[in-house]
Amino acid sequence: GMQYDPQRHNSGICWFGHHCMIMTKLDTKSAMSQFQYKNQFISRSLFLWSSQNRQSRGNEAGLRIIEHKKHGYHIHLFVQPRSHMPARYMGTVNFLSVKGDAPMLVEFMLHNAVPDEVWMDLNPD
Repeated sequence: GMQYDPQRHNSGICWFGHHCMIMTKLDTKSAMSQFQYKNQFISRSLFLWSSQNRQSRGNEAGLRIIEHKKHGYHIHLFVQPRSHMPARYMGTVNFLSVKGDAPMLVEFMLHNAVPDEVWMDLNPD
């Protein structure tokens, strides 16, 4: 199978066959302005993700996310509180809604609600 290669896969989103890995940060304030995305938990089972600037509702990169169930793709969500901190695996998610383009604001439903310990780790305030 394919292996994760940081040189090739350092983009926040990686595809391995029918599996998509989204790796995102909650706090992007330290990034350059064009990479300060709005990523947040709406609740323990809903997550709002800002796609990359090149993804839109009208191109293949965006449609693969929006129509993932139609094509049998599985989306796995990994979340970091901020840069240089370990990412936590949130499990698989399903697309719920989208607003905007390049970047898209995508709402995902987590298959399993975030447990207390992980919730406290990702939301220390």
